[in-house]
Amino acid sequence: LGDDEWFSIRHGGGKTTEQQVELLVEVEPTATRRLFALVDSDRTAPNGPLGQTADGVNTMCNRLRAQHPGLRLEWWVLQKREVENYLPRGAIDAHSRRSAQAWDRLDAVSKDHADLKQLCGKRLWRIMLEPHADRHFHAGALRERGGAELSNVIERLLRLL
Repeated sequence: LGDDEWFSIRHGGGKTTEQQVELLVEVEPTATRRLFALVDSDRTAPNGPLGQTADGVNTMCNRLRAQHPGLRLEWWVLQKREVENYLPRGAIDAHSRRSAQAWDRLDAVSKDHADLKQLCGKRLWRIMLEPHADRHFHAGALRERGGAELSNVIERLLRLL
């Protein structure tokens, strides 16, 4: 972050998530830096085992907290498989009618734990960057897909203030 930046998003995936957090801590491991990592669980079923990346991030974050007591670090491992599983149906429909129809055929558990990148294509996450995407991400739609977990994520973020 530059001197005038108070917020920055770094994208990771797989082992890249750990590398991004490690790099940021290495540059400035002080209380002035606030880090938050949102991590896919890669669970294929409710309460299933965490994927290798989520497990690694948990271990790394606990280790970094022990090594740098002043570090302001919070993280959240998603309950659903991956961030795409939180997309509102309208966003999936805007991405592709065929994808929305395939999503409609899934039961509730599968909607939360299916590999939506495989079902809808690897570029599904880009729906969030498309013009007018915000109309799909209103409070009601996010509550429907995120429920109480969204409140827990916000609570973790507020710990950093």
